Amino acid sequence: MGTPQQVPPVGWAGAMRPLLAFLLLELPFWSVEQQEPPKSIVMDQVPHILAHEGSTVTLPCSFFHTWTPVQPPQVTIIWRWQDFHGPVIFDSSRDKQGRYSLVGDPEKHTGSLQIRDLRKTDGTLYFCQIRVLTTEGMKMWQNTRGTLLTVMEPDFPRNFCVDQLPSISAPEGSTVTLPCRFFLTWRLVQPTQVTIIWKWRNFHGPVIFDSSQDKQGRRSLVGDPKKGNGSLQIRDLTKADETRYFCRIQALTTEGEKIVQNITGTWLTVKRRVTPTATSEPPGTEDNFSSPFWLFFTPVDLAASLLLCLFLKIGTCVALFLGLRRQESLPHANPPVIREVLPHTDLSLSLPVVPSHTKPSTLKLPPPEKPAPRPAQSPPS
Repeated sequence: MGTPQQVPPVGWAGAMRPLLAFLLLELPFWSVEQQEPPKSIVMDQVPHILAHEGSTVTLPCSFFHTWTPVQPPQVTIIWRWQDFHGPVIFDSSRDKQGRYSLVGDPEKHTGSLQIRDLRKTDGTLYFCQIRVLTTEGMKMWQNTRGTLLTVMEPDFPRNFCVDQLPSISAPEGSTVTLPCRFFLTWRLVQPTQVTIIWKWRNFHGPVIFDSSQDKQGRRSLVGDPKKGNGSLQIRDLTKADETRYFCRIQALTTEGEKIVQNITGTWLTVKRRVTPTATSEPPGTEDNFSSPFWLFFTPVDLAASLLLCLFLKIGTCVALFLGLRRQESLPHANPPVIREVLPHTDLSLSLPVVPSHTKPSTLKLPPPEKPAPRPAQSPPS
């Protein structure tokens, strides 16, 4: 006859194992991959420069990039002429390169080239190329338009050049700079008296900035007129600023006052701020970096949400653990009475009901009934 066995109560450690496994599996580790912004490159050269034969001229070149340079920085400035793939006339990694020298500082994002003793044959296009050793390897880029150098003869008639970019775009509320470079062949009086004036809407439009006046609202001069720079800066852009701007130069020369102005101007486009809306672009064509998700959620928000979720999980585990400990501290109920069927007994025989206060060990079973004796059979005759 088998002895009934009772399953021992499960301890809190055994109950915690599946719960911990559930926690590890269900904990939402947000692996939102942060898209790095696309690498940007900005490279500026003056479109056109005039200079006299035999003089010294500087070809400006400024650049900016978002790669991380190695330390110490390794930046090489290369200048080509004639065309985009033309021969190299200057390489900053070499020494003593004739009439050419570097006057810019590559570590400060300038690579301007100076040419001495100008000759008539120097008049051509010049292209600035930058090579930077970054943490992602060697990066190289080059200006596509270049700078056209015009070399004038000593008896060349007096002339001028005022250069502006055809168009510029900027978002609403930001700050934008409208470049203006000029070159005058007249001899200026000393001290230099150059006035920068900006007009808008059309060539004869109203004056919105005059460098001879002070405090002109959101507009200010960021260029140096003595160096041929009359760039204008506009802060807190509004949609009403979207129009065409014209740079005008007034200079006092030995031949009197000279006034020159660019005829095409610069068209400024002010972009409105985009409100995040649902798009219907097919999967895989979205711009992850410009997604509206990043307008509302920053890495700090994601970290805070992860910590909050972790605390909720831990609180759930602690509550379940305390509940199990409380259940173990309660008195256990009496084990149930198990009925067994004895062999050679009537199947209809059932055990008496034992009161709940009676211990199972005091239960006495009635003796089995003896079978009735069989009658003796008489021997056959």
